[in-house]
Parts: sequence; structure tokens; C-alpha cells
Amino acid sequence: MQQHPVTEAKLGKIIRRILRYISPKVFDAGLEECNQIALSLLEPGSGHLLLDLGCGGGGALTALFAERGKFHS
Repeated sequence: MQQHPVTEAKLGKIIRRILRYISPKVFDAGLEECNQIALSLLEPGSGHLLLDLGCGGGGALTALFAERGKFHS
């Protein structure tokens, strides 16, 4: 079997095709997880968690959103 050299342009095209296929799936997975976190804020009795998002509640929930966004964007 004869191997054809892969040029940089061809490799870039292959990578873009792979990313076009994978990116929506990864984004959707991250979006669903972030939606679940956000829904937990709307549950009765979770008002203290809202303080974490911008009023200085330690930052754990804000960090969780940032972490999920980093891995899924």
C-alpha cells in the first residue's frame, strides 16, 4: 500500500472536519451540565447559593460554572 504524504493544509482540513463533528456534541454535554447546576439554584431553599454567584459566597459555585465552561467550550 502506497502512503501519500499529508500536507499541512490537508491536515488542517482534516482537523477542522473532526472539530466540526465533535464540537457540538461537547458543547451540548457542557450546556446540559451547566443547566442542571442553574436549575439547582431555583429549588426552594437554595437562596444562599445565589450569593455565591456574585456577592461573595466563597466562590465555589462560580468556580464550578467556570470549570464546566472551560472543559466544554
